[in-house]
Amino acid sequence: MRHRERFTWTHSELVTGAYPVAQAADGSLLVPMKNIRMIQEDAEEGDAARSLDWTDAMRIATAWTSVDAVVREPYRQLPRHTGKRSCHVAVIAACEGEAVLWSNWTIGHRNALETLLDVDLRSISWMATDIAPVGHFICGTLQPVVVLADAWVVIATQARQTSSLTAALSAAAAAAGVPVWSLALDAHSENVKLLGAQTSSTRRIPAADLHLAPRTGGVFRSALIERLFGESQELADH
Repeated sequence: MRHRERFTWTHSELVTGAYPVAQAADGSLLVPMKNIRMIQEDAEEGDAARSLDWTDAMRIATAWTSVDAVVREPYRQLPRHTGKRSCHVAVIAACEGEAVLWSNWTIGHRNALETLLDVDLRSISWMATDIAPVGHFICGTLQPVVVLADAWVVIATQARQTSSLTAALSAAAAAAGVPVWSLALDAHSENVKLLGAQTSSTRRIPAADLHLAPRTGGVFRSALIERLFGESQELADH
């Protein structure tokens, strides 16, 4: 798999998979009010960028296993592993096949991530944001899933980490009061960074207000916030 260094974001990107919605300690949910630009990295002392070289996940020759052909669910809960604080990983990729590959890689190499961040990977989700949605779809729906975790990691390429969809998801998770790291999969070092919260771009809703049914066919990025959370939005990407 080869990746372009730059992307042209379009409003017609089709989003499929599982959209993770952060649940706060009081049971309420934090959801985006709009798509935003990339949130700032947390510059507090002791929160310097960390390194985890997972670039092998981006090559079929080093990442593909027979598991990838059968384990394709966009959301999975995992058994307790280290007994440390729980962590959710959100994978955001350019197509469903890539998303499956990366999520299975993360589970297969979870020890490295858990050691680096002192966490226990307890759940994982993937979303595909496809600029040219043609051919066979593994999932073909978009469904919100409620996630209660002590920490989050958002995995994507460096370019996709800067997209408004990724930033809005990360900001909502951070607004739940838990640390959120970004992991740039195509970088060799200093690619795991703690993000800061932008609570002004999120809102809190009762869990009962979230419509959990899958959206058949996926959702175009231009309508994502409205279709999932019932709010109109102004797009941040141009």
